[in-house]
Amino acid sequence: MNKSAFIIRKTCIEDVPVLALIEQSAAQIFRQIPSLSWIADHTVLPVDIHLSAITEVAPSVRTVLWA
Repeated sequence: MNKSAFIIRKTCIEDVPVLALIEQSAAQIFRQIPSLSWIADHTVLPVDIHLSAITEVAPSVRTVLWA
């Protein structure tokens, strides 16, 4: 079995180009869980919303570090 570790860090502007892909990937997983499938129906956030959140709210992302 593969084990992985992860860190939580602040999102940075360099992350913005891939955030939509991450949202789409997460939506596919949420769709497989009946109680969370409604999340998959939401639209991906626009780039300007991500940029605003990064500069004003400082959200975080999980980074997987493969062991």
